[in-house]
Amino acid sequence: MEKNWSGNWRAPWHDYTQPRIYHITLMKHPEVMTFGELAGDWRLPRGVRGRSFIEASPLGKIVKSCLRELHLIDGGLRLFQYALMPDHLHMLLSVESVLDEPLGHCIGEFKHMVNRRAGITPVFAHGFNDQILSADRNLQTIYDYLRDNPYRLAVRRANPNFFSRVNNVEIAGRSYEAYGNLLLLSNPFKRQVVVHRADSPQKRAADRSEWLHTAANGGVLVSPFISAAEREVRSAAS
Repeated sequence: MEKNWSGNWRAPWHDYTQPRIYHITLMKHPEVMTFGELAGDWRLPRGVRGRSFIEASPLGKIVKSCLRELHLIDGGLRLFQYALMPDHLHMLLSVESVLDEPLGHCIGEFKHMVNRRAGITPVFAHGFNDQILSADRNLQTIYDYLRDNPYRLAVRRANPNFFSRVNNVEIAGRSYEAYGNLLLLSNPFKRQVVVHRADSPQKRAADRSEWLHTAANGGVLVSPFISAAEREVRSAAS
């Protein structure tokens, strides 16, 4: 793994100037006001007016206005969808044509735009997280994930016991024992960690790099972590 100009982990195998779709997460700087407050009722079904949503603060409204001007940073940028949360921002961002500068530079320019308009430096914390989507990725899962961000926050606040051992979770008709936050199962960026004895050193190194990139940028690693090699990946990702 390598660090980019902002200090975050980036995928060393990927050219961040090339056309691709990315899921980007920016964290709010801890010393500035929230981007919004949770409102609505999480118990209402999806699509019903009044279900959980984020009511944007004055700073959140500035962030939203700057999102509408991403194309001014580089004409190759297209925003598919976003989710503004109290302390972070998700963006489903498409690079439509080759960028003049790597994506990290464009994200930095967006941050500067928000800073200037808000009159605050910095609005966002250092760096950003990214997930690189494959060309055949179904975007509907990610659209749903972003839309449901306020709902998941409301559910977490209402059900703090989600961080306890849970028995007999049913997935695809099979029963499993699970431990941890079950809402992680809805994360669209999951990677299965499996290390086979027959794997070559080159394959193990390549797999480990991709797994750690997923974990470092907000994804979820799924595995029983039985073998020593799998447990090492878990430790490195923690």
